[in-house]
Amino acid sequence: MKAGAAFLVVVARGLVISGILIMILPAIVSADAIWLAMPVTELLVMIYTAAMTRKTAFICDLI
Repeated sequence: MKAGAAFLVVVARGLVISGILIMILPAIVSADAIWLAMPVTELLVMIYTAAMTRKTAFICDLI
């Protein structure tokens, strides 16, 4: 993964995704859903990272 994509993952994980989920999940589900914010954040970051790694590997195979 390139430096720009890695930076995006770090910022999105720490600020954007977890912050949004911490505010939205309790409003949608219940107050106890705030505990799900971090596991859901980690899952979304893992999916994004796997997709970017796969894309980068595919591009490198073409070169």
